[in-house]
Amino acid sequence: SIMAAGKGNIGPLVDRLVMLCYSYNPKKGTYSFAILNVLRMAGAGMVLAIVAFWALSYRSARKTARRQANEKPGPPLSADGAANGT
Repeated sequence: SIMAAGKGNIGPLVDRLVMLCYSYNPKKGTYSFAILNVLRMAGAGMVLAIVAFWALSYRSARKTARRQANEKPGPPLSADGAANGT
């Protein structure tokens, strides 16, 4: 896949992602691992994960609050926990 990319042919998505992890060194004529690109992708993934977690937590909290607001209170309870049926 690296040789095909050198010719300008980048195929499937996996090959494109692999090419983001390597950089070409023209002096040596070889590809080397580009750690900064990997760290950038990992950082972006973490930001997306945090935003997704926050969104799901916010949605869950709103759903719980809405459910509690719609509940009708039952009859008052006596000291022993039984309902007062006066």
